[in-house]
Amino acid sequence: MDIESYKLFTLEQDMRKALHNDEFFLEYQPRVDTKTGKILSAEALLRWNHPEWGRVSPLEFIPVAEESGLIIDIGEYVIRKVSRQLYSWKEKGLNFVPISVNISPLSFLKNSLVSTIEEALEENHLDAALIEIELTESSLINYSENVISVLKELGSMGVKIALDDFGTGYSSVTQLKKYKFDVLKIDKTFIQAMDKNAEDAIITANLVQLAHGLNMQVVAEGVETFEQFYSLRKNGCDQIQGYLFSKPVPNSVFEQKLLIGNLKPQNIKEENVFKGLRKYARVEFPYPLEADMTILELNHKSVKMGSTKILIEDISAGGVKFVSKIKLPVRKDIILLIETMLLGENLAFTGTIVRKDEISDTLTNYGFQFILEEEQRAGLAKTLDQLQIQLEQNPSVPKSRFIEAASSHLNFE
Repeated sequence: MDIESYKLFTLEQDMRKALHNDEFFLEYQPRVDTKTGKILSAEALLRWNHPEWGRVSPLEFIPVAEESGLIIDIGEYVIRKVSRQLYSWKEKGLNFVPISVNISPLSFLKNSLVSTIEEALEENHLDAALIEIELTESSLINYSENVISVLKELGSMGVKIALDDFGTGYSSVTQLKKYKFDVLKIDKTFIQAMDKNAEDAIITANLVQLAHGLNMQVVAEGVETFEQFYSLRKNGCDQIQGYLFSKPVPNSVFEQKLLIGNLKPQNIKEENVFKGLRKYARVEFPYPLEADMTILELNHKSVKMGSTKILIEDISAGGVKFVSKIKLPVRKDIILLIETMLLGENLAFTGTIVRKDEISDTLTNYGFQFILEEEQRAGLAKTLDQLQIQLEQNPSVPKSRFIEAASSHLNFE
């Protein structure tokens, strides 16, 4: 198996144990009033700190949970955990807010969903309006009758219902009329395209009007820029959720935000985690260089598996920076081998990941540190310095020639 297949296999094997051992935890992303910045609610987001793989992305483990059916147990686990957290905030005297929980379509096929929520609310002496259930458009399409029946029960209890990721599926206005949702969440793909695409901006504005016409509150997801924020505020969007106001944060940090009560938009173009950490001169490739990566050691144990494709962006005597869709932890006990070829010459680097920077939900930038003798490192640094000088002195050198020059000099022997 390659790294991705091996990782998915171990996640599936370990997931039930993780649920039993309480390895899962929650982070909270605030939803704020578009006009005032006041925290009106928050979304509970499930996280997993795996003993070997470190923090595992939900994009990796949620599909595995769906496929295995364990997502139903996980959904009930989150409901109970959120309810206990709400009770804790209540006991502390915090001005706590309603929390939304994502529920899998499969949970609507099991009769225990309503009773689980009822029991959690009763045990923690909570008002039903403090829990909001989020479901996706696919839930309506694939399990319409079951979903509507459950939603009516929850609605009669006072539980709020939100339709998540609206605009990415195939639901129609007729389905919106069939059940009166309390909240409509516009998918981030529309929001993040607003700056560059006038059509997406028009669609978003009309979705806000549509939702208001059906007496629904509107939440815009994935808001990251001031331009998006100003446009949404101008068009009457009710709530903002996104990095512009806050990333998903641990409970302790969210409590501090609750104490403040209001959030201000922040410039999220934070300093890159690699900046200031580069000890050696670095050569940037004109094009990302394709390479194969495999794991040699995991948790101090030798392993044998196939390779996974990555893209190397630059190289120094200290290591390389590469991009991958694989989510790996920053750990010294995971030894990796990266192999690539530059115009016929094979290069092999052994080392560890020392830092990472999330580019998106699916892509990550990694800082990879070589395991080299100092004499080899010094020789490589000198060679790379010369290459960099040549590149600066001859900026018009064709890309192919530059890569060929790198090929002739990058030798670890």
